[in-house]
Amino acid sequence: MSSVSDAEYAFVLQVYTYSGLALLLYDTLLTFDREMRFIWVRGRALMTVLLVAIRYGQVASLILNLLAFDFGPSSAQVCTTLSVISTITLVIPYLGWSVFLGWRAYALSARNSLVALFAFLCSVSFAVPSLVPLFGAPAKYVIGDIPGCFSDLTTIRPLLTLLLGVSRPLALVADLVVLVLTCLKTRREWLSSKTVNPRASLANALFVNGVIFVSLTTCMHVIAMIAALDEALSTSKFGQFSLLRDVFVSIVLSRFILDLAAVGPEKEGATPAPQDVLTTHWTHDGSDVLSLYSLEEDYNGRGFDKDFEDSDFEASHVAGV
Repeated sequence: MSSVSDAEYAFVLQVYTYSGLALLLYDTLLTFDREMRFIWVRGRALMTVLLVAIRYGQVASLILNLLAFDFGPSSAQVCTTLSVISTITLVIPYLGWSVFLGWRAYALSARNSLVALFAFLCSVSFAVPSLVPLFGAPAKYVIGDIPGCFSDLTTIRPLLTLLLGVSRPLALVADLVVLVLTCLKTRREWLSSKTVNPRASLANALFVNGVIFVSLTTCMHVIAMIAALDEALSTSKFGQFSLLRDVFVSIVLSRFILDLAAVGPEKEGATPAPQDVLTTHWTHDGSDVLSLYSLEEDYNGRGFDKDFEDSDFEASHVAGV
């Protein structure tokens, strides 16, 4: 590309990065009260780790991208250091996505470890192409009229194309596995509960929220896959859509985790919900906070360790995630 095209491409990249960071920080502020109440106060270790990786890992990645762009050309040491750190932080949210999908697949498949491992491996392949430049074409400090910090991908372009062609469809498979499991596990109970219980059952919540959230991430991955596999799109400004895709997916999954963590009694002194129970459902409250119902009242104290077949419209171990 010409110097003008390079400058235009860099400008678009910065616009995407700043826009994504602003959107992510705005969403964090909107949900910070729920995050404090349902994640940090309750001390749910796995949910906390996932939320930090998916939400704050993405924030760190965007900030480091901006730092690398602004300060990378200042010296060779700064260029190398920022490039390595920004690449590492880039894949942290991807790992969080993979663990979350594997966790949900494990719960929805009646704790089938093979299904969970399959979903995790398919999803984690998404991070592989991002790591290749770190080893195959590390960023180098270039001295010239205008100093720069660049990574020459020419030599590894065929490998990157191959990895993108494999990893993007696999990530899509992971999304579809969880989506199909959600539908299969909860469809019958969800349809039945609509005529029996006016309030959302656990199956209803899992079906509605699971389908909505996973469908959104699936659509984002489809768009990104098309952009990555089409050379004309990947080299155009639209190729930087991956930045916004990462932001959207992080927001969607972070909200899903917060919604799931909201399960449990609100009243002080009430028995805490099991730490591995994850579900919720939407309400039209003006506060935009999801409603919480008494687990004892909704499920007659049976808990969430029973299968759907054990009783009508009661929760099963699919609530594990």
